[in-house]
Amino acid sequence: MKKYILLILAFLLLSSVAEADDFKVFIGLTQPITPAMSLEKGNKILMSIDILSKLDLDFRASGLNMIFLEKSKKNINIYNQYDMPFIDIAELCGALGVDYIRRNNNVTIYNKIISATCENGFVNLEFAFASTYEYSYWNNCLVVDLIGSVHNPNALALNRDPKNVADILFGQVTLDSARSMFKLNTPVPNTKPIRQSGSSLYLKLNIGNKVKNFIVDNMNIYANFRDNIIHIKGGANLKYTINEDMDTGKITISFSNGSFNGNLQKVHKTGLMSFTVTKNTITTMSNEIKGIKTEYKLSDLIITLSPPKGVGVNIKNLRVTIDPGHGDKDVGAKYKTLYEKDINYRAAIALKKELEARGVLVYMTRGENGFLSLAQRGQVAIDTDSDIFISLHTNSTAKENKASGLETYYRGAMFSAEYLGRCLHGEMVKGLPIPNKGLKKDTVLYSSGLGVLRKCNSGGIPCVLIELGFINHSTDRAYLQSDEYLANIAKAIADGVEEYITGKPLNQLK
Repeated sequence: MKKYILLILAFLLLSSVAEADDFKVFIGLTQPITPAMSLEKGNKILMSIDILSKLDLDFRASGLNMIFLEKSKKNINIYNQYDMPFIDIAELCGALGVDYIRRNNNVTIYNKIISATCENGFVNLEFAFASTYEYSYWNNCLVVDLIGSVHNPNALALNRDPKNVADILFGQVTLDSARSMFKLNTPVPNTKPIRQSGSSLYLKLNIGNKVKNFIVDNMNIYANFRDNIIHIKGGANLKYTINEDMDTGKITISFSNGSFNGNLQKVHKTGLMSFTVTKNTITTMSNEIKGIKTEYKLSDLIITLSPPKGVGVNIKNLRVTIDPGHGDKDVGAKYKTLYEKDINYRAAIALKKELEARGVLVYMTRGENGFLSLAQRGQVAIDTDSDIFISLHTNSTAKENKASGLETYYRGAMFSAEYLGRCLHGEMVKGLPIPNKGLKKDTVLYSSGLGVLRKCNSGGIPCVLIELGFINHSTDRAYLQSDEYLANIAKAIADGVEEYITGKPLNQLK
């Protein structure tokens, strides 16, 4: 009798848990964001914690089995299942102040516009989480449609720019899109919608540009320590594109609605190898990689070329944060009794020893059994003012022996991260005994990128995530368990770090 009771209890327990991928999650009607795992337990729909990175939500640990959402400033519970952290979709939506609907095994989450601000010719919209939006100019209005959202009657409108913006309006344009409209005081031409994605929109208004071809006759170009500054007087309405070739160090700035006075069309001495002005183009050559920052001061356009963080730093003064992915109960990928968290830690220790032998000051995000959230890992690099952040991981596939190789991800929106990735990956694949799966933007995985890299990006720290091999591929696994392989990878990464701090264009590196 007892045996039958136990069987019945086991059946009831299993039937209350939906296995991985049973739920499909959407933002609105068209944007799938299905997490790695999902299950139903009792009256809760639990999603693996990677859904937070897919929604571009930073978080940190907050007491025992709780996390704090930075965006909404609220706590939600963590539920540990299968040695992995999960969150309840109802609690998440409640903390964000958004709605969700379940239809069978489909869950639809609806985004909201939280606030809209106008100030000094710029608009800033904040959304509850990241999703797709479109903006265009129509009938003398800037129109922003947040796809997969519903109208928020409590959205905050702050118009601190009455000179340019007459009013801010909110509404529902379709069943799947909420709209913000900024009524402008200046006539502007209609434009086609531009589609982007993110958790916010920051945009310079297309206003006040009455001169179709602006003539630049006052431009200052000067060096400030290792920065090169281009200050164009009255250039705030110039439309430009900037391209940098990290192979050669060439930077080209092209203006579509402006040209330069003939007196400015000459070579300028700025500390760069060359600085050439033609009719509507500025071209520079440098023997050091430059990051590019643009800003507006009153009616002026200021373009600053400066070396990325860490470039030019003496290796004895260099600070590097190493992040062994996963940890503690979060074992990551696994093959039988072999856990990703342990491989990552061994690889991190090998890299730490190699870098320290060269004089680098190294910080680790965790010890052998520690665990931090994605945001906390990036915060370690920010708090220590690190010059570089390297996260080490081990890959896996659903079926054994289906994929093999090493790959590197860099923060897609960050020039310095791409340069770091090219330096490190280029060294690692020299003599690599497993396939080279390439260097990739983190946005190829998720539209908002990888959470740990996103956090570093917010602090301006060049960052990469390296997948050292596939734990469930027999060849890769043998190497991942080899001290010699991990030591060789550590040496290659350290060589790449030394290349990065030179800041040389890639075609000048060995």
